[in-house]
Amino acid sequence: IIEDIDNMLPEDLLNELQELSSSYNSKKVILIDLKEKQDDKEWRTKMHKLIRQHHPDLESTTMIEENKKFIKVIKNRRGSRNNIRWRNDLGTYCKFRLYKENIDTMNAIHLICKLAGLRPSIFGYAGTKDRRAITTQLITAFKVPPTKLHHINALTQKLRLGNFEYCKNRLTLGDLAGNHFTITLRNVKGSGERIQKAMTSLEDTGFINYYGLQRFGTSHIPTYQIGKELLLGNWHKSIELILQPSRTDSAKTTEARQHWWKHRDPSAALRLLRSRRGIEYYLLKGLVAHGSTSLLTAIMMIPRNARLLYVYSYQSLIWNLVASRRIKEFANDWYHQQMKADGININNLENRQKDFSLCGMYRKLIVKPRDMTWSTVKYNDPTIPLCSTDLDQLRQNKIANAPIAGGKNMALLLNFSLPSSSYATMALREIIKCDTSWHQQRKLSADFIKIQEETTKGNF
Repeated sequence: IIEDIDNMLPEDLLNELQELSSSYNSKKVILIDLKEKQDDKEWRTKMHKLIRQHHPDLESTTMIEENKKFIKVIKNRRGSRNNIRWRNDLGTYCKFRLYKENIDTMNAIHLICKLAGLRPSIFGYAGTKDRRAITTQLITAFKVPPTKLHHINALTQKLRLGNFEYCKNRLTLGDLAGNHFTITLRNVKGSGERIQKAMTSLEDTGFINYYGLQRFGTSHIPTYQIGKELLLGNWHKSIELILQPSRTDSAKTTEARQHWWKHRDPSAALRLLRSRRGIEYYLLKGLVAHGSTSLLTAIMMIPRNARLLYVYSYQSLIWNLVASRRIKEFANDWYHQQMKADGININNLENRQKDFSLCGMYRKLIVKPRDMTWSTVKYNDPTIPLCSTDLDQLRQNKIANAPIAGGKNMALLLNFSLPSSSYATMALREIIKCDTSWHQQRKLSADFIKIQEETTKGNF
């Protein structure tokens, strides 16, 4: 048995537990029918333990009724004074602002779920933010009181949650007007005239509105390949691509992927992941429960927003390829030609599985940044920030030792806004004229870490 409540109970029962945990109704009772687990005391003990871990405000007991055993779950009356009553007039969602560093949106949500005992499906957000940035965005959570989320601030340095309020509507992908960026480009070479020319060109002319390369993942298996197989209904191939070992994974995730790839034993691979709640975790959990009967059902265990990113990635690839041709020439059937080469009919994109259907939409070929400003500063220490984050501003922190008038290095500070689904990396590529792929970004990260280590040594 995998020791996780998600594996031991059906989804409708998990949702009932979540709703009871979030509600003020201390009189409601949930009965869990033990069925074939009637005499399995070890299983019942694990269930009681997991309920307490995931929902500290609930209590469970084993009861017998008409010679059948049940687990009875009620609100913990001892802690009822601390519960917040969920008023219907406030709406069914708690909306908050998520500030994060060095973690992407989906992994941030998984971390919140782990620390608060919640499920990813109750969260909504308008878009995903990259790991390689310090970002702030709005999140909604279904019937979760702020007190259940606020304590996370004391448990991790990667996230900060605040500005809690109630609302009536869930945030979904695309519910945003755009994004504002503050970017520091370090070690800039070139004259002030050359920099001015490049920035004026970006502001006046704009850039080709390509989907950023991060849209296609950071693994040697691009996400668009998985998206293509999902659109074709090749469930077995899709699973193999998702679980194929990758050089960019953590040690535990790599070990789990390699074990599944070699032995095709999802239970053993899931145990190796332990508490890591990434896409692999949910897919392996689905394979444990449904792998022998329905590969599609196993795939559907992956959180919906993560599933959608695969097919959106394929859609983005097609758009990028056609955009490149459109800049050079004009034609109307390129989409048909490109997708036909992949075995996909553009006139039949309404997949039997709703999540893998692509309705299509118009997208601007050229985009101009809005509210754009820039300046250059001098600095010496490459490890010291040159601009403040939202958290710095909230805490009224001042950036120490930056900038320095006579510094030996130069940095370009940019501020601009882009519409929804436009990528700052593509705007930057227009300025710096260099590779923005994840391979290049990893190299830059490695170089920066080396500089940090050398600077640290020099300070001792």
